[in-house]
Amino acid sequence: LFLRHVALDEPWRWDLLAGARGVQLAELGLKSSAEGRRLDVPELSL
Repeated sequence: LFLRHVALDEPWRWDLLAGARGVQLAELGLKSSAEGRRLDVPELSL
């Protein structure tokens, strides 16, 4: 999708905060799996 956005000069639908949420969720998923328990997802603060 990103390459299409660049090639066609289309607007990008996700911002930096959405990317940060994705990274946070991925890190919590790995931690949850390693610890074998569910984790709360805290709000991101700016």
